Amino acid sequence: PSPMIVYARVSQGFLPVLGVNVTAIIENEGGNQVTLELWDNGVGADTVKNDGIYSRYFTDYNGNGRYSLKVHAQARKNIARLSLKHRNKALYTPGYVENGKIILNPPRPEVAEDVAEAKVGDFSRLTSGGSFTVSGAPPNGNQTPVFPPGTIADLEAKFKGDLIQLSWTASGNVLDKGKGKFDVKFKICY
Repeated sequence: PSPMIVYARVSQGFLPVLGVNVTAIIENEGGNQVTLELWDNGVGADTVKNDGIYSRYFTDYNGNGRYSLKVHAQARKNIARLSLKHRNKALYTPGYVENGKIILNPPRPEVAEDVAEAKVGDFSRLTSGGSFTVSGAPPNGNQTPVFPPGTIADLEAKFKGDLIQLSWTASGNVLDKGKGKFDVKFKICY
């Protein structure tokens, strides 16, 4: 089967709510349950960071049949916040190819990190996401990973003297399953 994208939109009116703990509970007909933490980090299944849509890939199929989905969103200790900032959702293209030559666009304008926000009180919501049917899954979840690692979305390069430091968050070995921060330094040689 294909990977399933599980997502939940957390909002107050039309404004996204950030900093919420969102968990999906997926259960098959045999009662096998998988708990999946959903993220709003712009990596993996989540395409835009801090838009109030919390997402993850689901690949832990345990046989064919019907699966049910519930989503639990919880905010505690006054950490949830309402984003009041209008976000430009236009796709930025760093360049294009014309007659075999790469033409670069101007750099994307920097967006201030100090997002206009308002605190949201503590809350807890549980909702049903319905159900879906899976076919083509190996029985009892005995499968080797057939999905590739997730793409790297936050590669950063910094010059430090005659060194270049690369930093990125490594994806898991199956789409967005597993994370780790890596830093690599190397020297420029002429």
